[in-house]
Amino acid sequence: MCTVSVIVQNNQVILTSNRDEKTLRLPALPPQLYKLNNKDIFYAKDTQANGTWFATDNKGNAVVLLNGGFKRHESNPPYLKSRGLVVLDIISSNNSIDTLEHYQLKDIEPFQVIVKDRDQLKRMVWDGEQKFLFDLNSTNYIFSSVTLYDEEIIREREKLFLSFLETNTNPNANDLFEFHQQNHDEENGFVMNRNNRVKTISISQLVIGKETSLYKYLDLQLNQETNHQIKIQY
Repeated sequence: MCTVSVIVQNNQVILTSNRDEKTLRLPALPPQLYKLNNKDIFYAKDTQANGTWFATDNKGNAVVLLNGGFKRHESNPPYLKSRGLVVLDIISSNNSIDTLEHYQLKDIEPFQVIVKDRDQLKRMVWDGEQKFLFDLNSTNYIFSSVTLYDEEIIREREKLFLSFLETNTNPNANDLFEFHQQNHDEENGFVMNRNNRVKTISISQLVIGKETSLYKYLDLQLNQETNHQIKIQY
């Protein structure tokens, strides 16, 4: 939920997400199938709030969460609903982007989501007052959560991503997964650890093709990897 890359190439969309979290937070459950609104939804569950930061369905759609909007904010709970539950509301609807556009976000803490729905790929930013929607019409992006990384660090991370793409002009899913495991800086690396109080606890990746989606999840706390192949049903 704190670093997300987006690659579109070779009729595939590759979404990779690093979750940075307080180590005191309850551990998540690995991805599995849930039934929501009569839809099959695959996600890792945040057992503290029962939501998720990374979800897909069996139609090749996906929603990925980052905490924070355009700039760092002061958290002021209680909020109406967990942002991870908003993710589930969006992915379990019949049209994720339409739901996103009309979703009432008053009293929800600022966040961003990357949404892939059918042939559309969009980014939505909620700054606590206003909703902003962007088309992701290029081929590659990397986003970092403003709640943990300041503007200078975010720019440096973008430079590292561009450098990676310059040496990997046609990266596959494994290349990207390895990139997301870089620990070049304990404080601000893609795998980070700030005095064992906040650290990267998992990496999720979804490779969406024409017929199947491949969902890889690495629990860095337990050093356990799970993989799911999801047949896309139109």
